[in-house]
Amino acid sequence: MDFILNLLAGAIRVTIPIAFAALAGVLSERSGVINMGLEGMMLMGSFFGVVGSYLTGNAWLGPKHFERSAENGLCRHFSS
Repeated sequence: MDFILNLLAGAIRVTIPIAFAALAGVLSERSGVINMGLEGMMLMGSFFGVVGSYLTGNAWLGPKHFERSAENGLCRHFSS
């Protein structure tokens, strides 16, 4: 029984970010914009968050680097 509960908890924990990306895709499609790179944006944000945490040695600065990479991606998106 403990194995099944751990399996379900892990499945929910892993699928929540993908569900958020799917929700963002639905919202952007409803507004008339098709965004094909949602998973890539999630991967790049998490990558730069981990690298920022590693380089600064502070786990609390990781989300700040994630935020900076998201801002950089938005600036590139709107400038093209």
